[in-house]
Amino acid sequence: MFSNSRLPAFFLAILMSLAAVFPFFPCSPALAADGAGELSVEALEAAKLMGIEAQVNRLLELKHAGQLDTYNLEAIALQASLMRKIMTTGLQLRSVSAKFDREIIFEQQALDKLTRDRDFAVAVTTNANFLQLSILSIIIDGPLEQSKNPHMVLAGNRLNIVSGLTVGVLALVALCEQRGGVRKSRPEVNLLGQTLGLQTPDQERLPPILWDYLNSPAPNSLRGLTRRQQLMEYWQTAKVLPINIKKPNAAEQVSAFGPRHRQRCESIKLITARVTMLFDLRAMSDLLNTGLVQLLQALD
Repeated sequence: MFSNSRLPAFFLAILMSLAAVFPFFPCSPALAADGAGELSVEALEAAKLMGIEAQVNRLLELKHAGQLDTYNLEAIALQASLMRKIMTTGLQLRSVSAKFDREIIFEQQALDKLTRDRDFAVAVTTNANFLQLSILSIIIDGPLEQSKNPHMVLAGNRLNIVSGLTVGVLALVALCEQRGGVRKSRPEVNLLGQTLGLQTPDQERLPPILWDYLNSPAPNSLRGLTRRQQLMEYWQTAKVLPINIKKPNAAEQVSAFGPRHRQRCESIKLITARVTMLFDLRAMSDLLNTGLVQLLQALD
């Protein structure tokens, strides 16, 4: 339809007409707003917890003014100081997370051993029950035929009674064994004690910044509950725990600290609750790292 010589002129006319109608083409969000230096809600909270809000705002002002690109001494020194503090806090949180991991692994190993012992005991009891039932059935109704021999009817009836009682007793024993035995290894005090309101030793307490984080409400919290209150409410109402942590003795037992904790009470049910709570508390604590990372990205 158009000759080759007219094609460039034709497309140029189309582009000029579009430019007249739409003088400004919308750009992508990444190009529309730079976003450098803007702090997210998580980053603002992290700065507040560390007490460096004023320094962060000052560095952002210098960064917007281009002082970091010109190697301004104040900007470079302030950036290095803030980076050092944020990285130190991050390493401290990583150390706490590693402690959570160690405690979870230690408790999981004890739980696995108790579970194996329980399964073995139940299997032995169940097999013994079937074995005695088979043996007595052979004696009573099998080739010996005591139940069919007029002279052995009384003995057969007595064996039937003994077999029935044995079946019931061994079934009851297997039912009791389902709860599991008692922990053999010595439990250690864990990081749950402070969260549950106990005065635990210093080596089992959370860092101040993490403790303040747990005792502050999340930015999107609708009811204004702190993160620690949210955890406590979840543990009490979600029915995921096999124990009631409202009871003081349960709190001391699950944290392995206090006069009401006894090693002989370390059952499968208790250790399962402890592992679940340690996982939840670690997950809540690790959320603080999100704000630290975003704060580092804003100040870089």
